Amino acid sequence: MKNLKFFTLLAFAALLFAAPKAHAVMALDADVVVVEEDAATTVTLTKKQERKLAKMEKRMAKMEQRLAKDGKTMQDVDFNDPVKKWMWFWIFGWAAGIVIYIIGIAAITGSAFTGGFGIWAILSILGYLCWLFGSISLIIWLIKMFS
Repeated sequence: MKNLKFFTLLAFAALLFAAPKAHAVMALDADVVVVEEDAATTVTLTKKQERKLAKMEKRMAKMEQRLAKDGKTMQDVDFNDPVKKWMWFWIFGWAAGIVIYIIGIAAITGSAFTGGFGIWAILSILGYLCWLFGSISLIIWLIKMFS
């Protein structure tokens, strides 16, 4: 029974490594590619983008008003303050760790298990180190905050 499981695992691994690499991107000559734009579509997209931009500006104005009530501004990242500095290191460290790890997962998924393991290993280690730095910064921030 053990030999059958081992043989099945070995056959499955061989099938994964023997699968050809598929590339979704094709290189085309610049002379061959002709792009036609529809003027009505371009105007519609521009109007949609303008509406979204107007909504975002309204949201930002409301957010700035709320922060102004507390006496804060949007650019409140302060690395000169010895306590807040560690809080921002914590936030940025964890955010960078999560983003880098997600990029590593996307790299291994996009490569269809044929060549992304090296990239994934490097990015996962880098993401782990960013997360570790953020965790250490959190501990330092808590110590400085309550001492």
